[in-house]
Amino acid sequence: MDEDGTTLWLDVRSGGLPVLPGDREIAAATVVGVATGADTTPYAALQELCAAMSPDPLVPAQPVVGCNNWYYAYGQDFGPDAVLRDAATIAEFAGDHPVRPFCVVDDGWTEGGGSAPGGPWDTGLPGLFDDMAGLAAGIADRGARPGLWFRPLLSRVPTEGMRTDTGAPGRRICQTVDAATFTPRTRSSPCTLR
Repeated sequence: MDEDGTTLWLDVRSGGLPVLPGDREIAAATVVGVATGADTTPYAALQELCAAMSPDPLVPAQPVVGCNNWYYAYGQDFGPDAVLRDAATIAEFAGDHPVRPFCVVDDGWTEGGGSAPGGPWDTGLPGLFDDMAGLAAGIADRGARPGLWFRPLLSRVPTEGMRTDTGAPGRRICQTVDAATFTPRTRSSPCTLR
């Protein structure tokens, strides 16, 4: 809060690059609020705020639950065996519950490996993730729903409509961040902490 109220900061970069609107005017945000009473619980206030932000939400038919290997592998040093072990573990945790958990294979399944290497997202990492359909079937056989992370607008190779002022296909320009005041939630790339 500042003395005049709440300050809104919008990060309108596209990855690490500025958005280039050209002659367009871009609506970056719609600010909504709700009036609550002193006896309104935080949960009830959150429900009202969510309803104000999205009066006609796309609610999934079932809860979305499961695992994602980013939170321990960070796109490095894992293979199909680890993914299938994750699927078996999360399915065991779910037991006989009717909602089957997802087992999401995050970054590291395609060429480039590591932190968001970029598409074109049409094949797995040669010699390791050669059979993505078979891996998906293996996840399902263990009682989980297969999921696959990808970033459709990021590519290692030039594709139509790609920004060309980045110095490399689809990559963000590294920006300097003061490591003394920045606390990442997960491992950071050398691009982030310089």
